[in-house]
Amino acid sequence: MSRAERIVGKKPTVALFRSVAVTLACLRCNSVQPQLAEMVGVSQPTISRTIAAFVPLVTATLVDCMPTVDDLDPNGQYIVDGRLFPCWARRDRPELYSGKNKCTGMNYTSPAPSMATVSGFPTQLPGGVRDVKALRESGFLDDPAEEPRHFGDRG
Repeated sequence: MSRAERIVGKKPTVALFRSVAVTLACLRCNSVQPQLAEMVGVSQPTISRTIAAFVPLVTATLVDCMPTVDDLDPNGQYIVDGRLFPCWARRDRPELYSGKNKCTGMNYTSPAPSMATVSGFPTQLPGGVRDVKALRESGFLDDPAEEPRHFGDRG
């Protein structure tokens, strides 16, 4: 495509399926926007606009499917894992900085009854919060179990 063709006309867009896939890849894999743009065949600003538009849509779609602490079996055995969802650098919000990951973000902690299924509880905590503290603050440990619980952390 020549420079003249790019200047005149509509801005490039990403198809619906690819928009969702790119947004999920950005959230889950912490892929950088230039890499995603190259994979899809568009510019980094186009990917940035796509992700900015689709994050609220993906969130609104999945919010009703999100289990809470009350939905989990208090006697179950879970593998607990935390994930940092990166965000912009915030000098005025140092609690978002994760020393482990060397970037800013929000911590998401999820218990999984097996390696095949993952359930989560909505703990949106600053990126500097480690998995154990996030687990304590989630309320998951508040209900006393009849049997001792066993936890594992995937690292």
